[in-house]
Amino acid sequence: VSDEEDCCAKMNVIMAGNSDEPSKEKLRSNELEKLVIELNGSLTEVVPKFEELKQNSSQREVAIRNLERTLSDASSKLDESESAHARLQTEMDAVSLSLSSTKENLVECHAEVESRKSDAFVLRQDNITCSGELLSTKEDLVECQAEVESRTSDVSALRQDNATCSEELLACRLKPDLKKNELQTDTRKSPLAKVKNLFKRPRKRV
Repeated sequence: VSDEEDCCAKMNVIMAGNSDEPSKEKLRSNELEKLVIELNGSLTEVVPKFEELKQNSSQREVAIRNLERTLSDASSKLDESESAHARLQTEMDAVSLSLSSTKENLVECHAEVESRKSDAFVLRQDNITCSGELLSTKEDLVECQAEVESRTSDVSALRQDNATCSEELLACRLKPDLKKNELQTDTRKSPLAKVKNLFKRPRKRV
């Protein structure tokens, strides 16, 4: 750290010796440093949000797996209920042949069949509901993944902006007599337009 401070002090001395307006150059350098700090702060804020999105994506994947298991269980129960219904229907047909002696058993079997039908209907409704929830969750996962990719792109852009600003800050310290036309750029494309506007006014020559 002390070596870096010495280097900065030397550059400040060189800049003070070569510049007609040392106080303005120092002010511009300070403003550049502030912008670098702000970019670093923005990067620090974005990275936790990016990690949070990744975690949310993992949680949604877990939720999808849970819904898939629920759907599988519901389908299995539906198959079992339909099989049971088929067996009970067969038993009811057999009992019908001896209706005169087995009326009470027939009534009980009929009630059981109706109960199984109700269970089968409920399970079918659960199956439809689970399918809808699974589709909705998959769509949410796609949106979340798109958001993660967008945040990743934002992080890369911020890192690039930080590197560019740091390079320009170093160039400003080493070459305080840069011309106005060498620092101008298309403000629609550059995220550092505010930094480069500091150098728009022409410098006085000795």
